[in-house]
Amino acid sequence: MPASQSTVTQSLIRHDAKQFLLDNCGEIYQEWTSLLAKTTLPAEATSSDQRILDMLLTLDVAFNTASQRIIRLASIQLTRVLKGLKEKVKEDRRRGLIDGQRSKRDASIVIDIYCRATGKPRALVLSNTRFANRCSALAKDSLLAIILTDHDAKLIKNTSISISRLQAIAEEITRAYPPELILALNYLSNDGSKMAGDESSLMLARRIMLA
Repeated sequence: MPASQSTVTQSLIRHDAKQFLLDNCGEIYQEWTSLLAKTTLPAEATSSDQRILDMLLTLDVAFNTASQRIIRLASIQLTRVLKGLKEKVKEDRRRGLIDGQRSKRDASIVIDIYCRATGKPRALVLSNTRFANRCSALAKDSLLAIILTDHDAKLIKNTSISISRLQAIAEEITRAYPPELILALNYLSNDGSKMAGDESSLMLARRIMLA
């Protein structure tokens, strides 16, 4: 019998989450902002821009590192990049910049671009994309996924658990943690250029957790 949602949620919660984040927020912030600096989609780029291919390759390399934390960060950013790329494909199609692919859906063209960037077979690219989408569902628009327990790796890979259920689990986890922890994660999720007064996102996150 499948475990109840509350049981799954409890298995993912770290009792040392606040201390873990406080101890590691500097490294996490550095890794995250470094990844964003290399893989943020240029506003003016078209879907055929070489920079986009380079970004996808960078994310794919990060996605295949030995570090679980880097994999989770790369998964969150890969989902964002592919979503943004899909919008660019849609816009390029509207402007007549995509020839000979009228029967192809935008999402399929995005996967074609991902395959071209990495040189990997479509099946593997789709597998990576599914994993990234599931990891992002647990991230809940922040870096929440980086502080979950090791048990969540099995949960992410368990495709019998739907994306909507993962999102519901993320909501429960968010409610279980103290508000200051979630707020600190939201600040760390910023790209480093977003400031509040004279404080960086990292400084704000640390100050919130120490309050």
